[in-house]
Amino acid sequence: MSHHFIELPDGYKMRMRIMHAVDRPIREMTVEAICEKAGVSRQTFYNHFPSRRDLALWYSSFCDEHTLREIGRNMTWREGFEAYFELLRREKSFLEYTLDRMEQRREERLTAAARVESHLREAVEGRGICVDSEMGFYLRAFSGMFVSAVSDWLNSGMSKDPATMARYVEACVPAKLHRALESDA
Repeated sequence: MSHHFIELPDGYKMRMRIMHAVDRPIREMTVEAICEKAGVSRQTFYNHFPSRRDLALWYSSFCDEHTLREIGRNMTWREGFEAYFELLRREKSFLEYTLDRMEQRREERLTAAARVESHLREAVEGRGICVDSEMGFYLRAFSGMFVSAVSDWLNSGMSKDPATMARYVEACVPAKLHRALESDA
């Protein structure tokens, strides 16, 4: 896998510091306990996150933004997927503490799928390709499948390595969508 430079967003280090303070299931921790472990004030916590549940959402968005969004731009499909799964694997303990395996709400899955679809749609349109009804269908269908695959992988304890997951997921990309974002190299 090639390595790509990731520009870290403002507040990244503080968000990671707060995130790494989660040392048991999030439902068992108060904001006060997280702040104490992170060595930050409640105000600092709330300047970076609206609530405890938003820690995992932020990290998921960060991973999307710096990997999936780059497919067809600076990364191939495989590189983007592998980088995505690798970023998740690096924070395995945190994700296990914050994601309720049996309770992932439908709206959270729909929000995640919409985010993935938006990143891929933007990349397709950035290549000057019209997103007609057929391409729109492929984007929606793949995004939903991708979120399900990630959820299953997380629920399995990340039983497959990132390279294997990247290969599996890439094989599910509809051919027309895959061609639209193939590398020009």
